Amino acid sequence: MKKRHLVFIAIFSSINPFLLKGSMAQSSIDNTRANQAMSQAAATGVGPGGILYEFSSSDKTTKELGDTYYDIYWSKSSLILLDNKVIEGYLGRYDIKGNEFEFKFQNGIRVIGGDRIKKFVWVDSLSRQTKQLVNTKDYLFNGVPFYGVAELLVDGETVLFKKITIDEIPPTFNSALNVGSQDYTLAKKVQYFFTIDNNLYELKKRSALKVLQTIKPDVENFCRKESITWRKENDLVRLFNYLNSN
Repeated sequence: MKKRHLVFIAIFSSINPFLLKGSMAQSSIDNTRANQAMSQAAATGVGPGGILYEFSSSDKTTKELGDTYYDIYWSKSSLILLDNKVIEGYLGRYDIKGNEFEFKFQNGIRVIGGDRIKKFVWVDSLSRQTKQLVNTKDYLFNGVPFYGVAELLVDGETVLFKKITIDEIPPTFNSALNVGSQDYTLAKKVQYFFTIDNNLYELKKRSALKVLQTIKPDVENFCRKESITWRKENDLVRLFNYLNSN
């Protein structure tokens, strides 16, 4: 959709050329339009301050495609803050991009930053299973605190986490060819992490097997026997339940 812009340009009886020269922040396009407007003023005899210069822009209105929520639907939830205060019984959801938890109240929506929570529990809108997001600040990833929240899939000595982040894919619109998308696309990226003590490791098959063998030497045989697919969440849950078994 094309926009039409109205730009008001004041023509002064005297213009200091040094002021014009010093206006380095103004783009060359804007300068060209201003010069065209002044030329038009001279040709039509319009007096100072009387110019209205209208132009049509080929810029298109952009928007974001996709959502930023872990679960877009509002669900009955419980929230435990870092100071162990509990907020429960309200409809809530988690905004990944903003790292904020939103709650519905009778008089509107209230927001709590993700850095203030210890745990958020809700019922998933699709599976109807109880899920929980936990604060991961006490874990180290490559020696650095892993700030943010992640879904707790398997608890135990070896914890399995699921982390979702938002990738913003820029528009592909080519104005010269008038092809492509003018919109930003929000894509959800899923990563899995596991813990040994308070250290986090990304769950990549080749490197993860070496670490997991320190817990269960026969883990590779288990994966082969059980046909574990490392990209299937249910298979990963089975694997880590096995790793936490006696």
